Parts: sequence; structure tokens; C-alpha cells
Amino acid sequence: PKILLVTSATPNEGKSTIAANLARMLALGGSRVLLVDADLRKGHLHSLLELESEPGLIELLRKQCEPQAVIQTNALPNFYFIARGKFSGNPGDLFLDSALDQVLARWRQEFDFVLIDSSPLFAADDASCLAAKADGTLFVVRDHHSSARAVREALGMLAQRQARVLGLVYNGADATARSYCFTASPLLGNP
Repeated sequence: PKILLVTSATPNEGKSTIAANLARMLALGGSRVLLVDADLRKGHLHSLLELESEPGLIELLRKQCEPQAVIQTNALPNFYFIARGKFSGNPGDLFLDSALDQVLARWRQEFDFVLIDSSPLFAADDASCLAAKADGTLFVVRDHHSSARAVREALGMLAQRQARVLGLVYNGADATARSYCFTASPLLGNP
């Protein structure tokens, strides 16, 4: 899968941080990576990355600027970023337009990986629309935050849209908990 959507059921589960860190690791590994902030209402990846908030995806999909005008870079080689852009009206409708399909086809040719950070599934219908267009979805669940019911319902929504869920990212696990402790094994030696 080249185009990956990163989403969660509800806000504050860490999906944006997961998407940014995964993009950075793939870029450090030598892949050309585009990170796209598709949370058009509350996206804040530009702040996390200390880059500009606009022009961005909204302007690109509204055909207000050229595709290269929205791509930003930083000191990390192979890493490219598109901010959400300027919020106005109902930006979620942009994901239903054929312009998105054209943009995705172009990115598929230009990059090794495209990571799309979307809104949470229960915040807007944007994520479920995008999931159907992505090659796969990574679903973020946060320890002591995500409810089992919300996760089941969100995964059900993705299944209805025929999204391919590649896996769950369990965020915020307590590494000091007994179940996560690693003990020395005579076969492996001391850690």
C-alpha cells in the first residue's frame, strides 16, 4: 500500500503524532514520503512540524493554486508536507469531488508513500470517504481513552465503506506495566 490513511474513532487519540512520526521514519529510511493534513477543520500538523498552515489541501482541491505551491519541506530529506489550508464553508465536500482522485493519482506517481492524517471518524464523515480511496487505513486506539464500543462502531463504519484496515496502533501503552516487561532468556541472553 502506498496511500495510507491514519484515523481514530474520537479526538485526542494521537493519530496526528502517529502519522507524523511514521512519515519521518519512512523518510529517514530513504523513501520519498508525503504527509497530508486532511483534518480540514482542526488539523494542526503544521504547528507540530513548525511549517505554514496555508496554502494547503483545501486550496489545492478547490483548484486555487498549483500542486507544487502547497508542498512544503523541512530539513529532513525525502519528507514533504501539505497543510490543511484555510478553513471555510464545508470543506468535507471536497473529498467527494473528482479533483481528489486526480491528486491521489499524481501523488501515487511522485511519492513512495502518502500518509493522510484525517479527522476522527465520529468528528466528520471525511475519514470514511478518504478510507475508501486509500490503499489502507491505520486505526489509532489510545490506552485509557478509547472506548471499546466507539472502536467497534468506527471499525464497522470503515467496513461499510469497504476500507482496508491494515491494523490498529495501540497508543499510550504503559511500558512499565508487568505485561510489557521483558525478562532475560537463556536463548536470547541478557537484554
